Amino acid sequence: MSPRVEYHDDENHGMMSPGVGYHKDENHGMMSPGVGYHKDENHGMMSPGVGYHKDENHGMMNDLVDYCGRVALEAEGLPFYYYHIPDRTGVRLNMEEFLHKARDQIPNLRGIKFSSKDLYEGFKCLRTKDAKGHNFDILFGCDEQVIAAFAMGFRGAIGSTYSLLPGVYRQAKLAMDDGRLAEARELQARSVRLVHVCFKFGKGVGRPIPAFKAILNKLGVPVGPTRFPMATLDQQATAELIAELSEAGFFQWIQE
Repeated sequence: MSPRVEYHDDENHGMMSPGVGYHKDENHGMMSPGVGYHKDENHGMMSPGVGYHKDENHGMMNDLVDYCGRVALEAEGLPFYYYHIPDRTGVRLNMEEFLHKARDQIPNLRGIKFSSKDLYEGFKCLRTKDAKGHNFDILFGCDEQVIAAFAMGFRGAIGSTYSLLPGVYRQAKLAMDDGRLAEARELQARSVRLVHVCFKFGKGVGRPIPAFKAILNKLGVPVGPTRFPMATLDQQATAELIAELSEAGFFQWIQE
């Protein structure tokens, strides 16, 4: 599985996101995600939890920290981020507790991609210190709630729809910084509409990723079809997706 390149909101540094969760290896049973990647071409790596860590008990937290430590060791010297996306992985362990337990065991732990809607928990993570006394870098991952995250103190974000509506999100961030809340809410409403439509057409084919790819292909960015096990939207579904986005105003928004 190819790595995805994500971008920090302020620094635009690449981050490798290996395809963990599908890491069988005929020699060792598990392939470390760092294997086969050139460290000098990336500025960090990120890994989610796996289904094994779903249970909310003390033992599973220790196992998750140990698992992340093994992954991070494969890219020693690169910043390591844990990818917290509980609605996708089912891993709902407390991230503040994770940071407290992991900071002394994973020297290159830099932070979390926080793709949870629990801003209470996210706020506590923002105020958690690493082993050197610095705040962890907590990047928000729910595009449809990003202005709320900015209000809570998040400084960076990673999201799939930022490449579809970069101007809208940039304007929303500036509006929040300037205290223009009504304007920020209207811009966030565009994001919510886009996310809603993409999830609607992504049902049964791999959630919103096939819809994102169909939109990028329509915009002239040749990202190709989705990879198995996700399905690619067929021509009819793609046409309906584009028509609904057009009616919503999407193709006007991207020109602003």
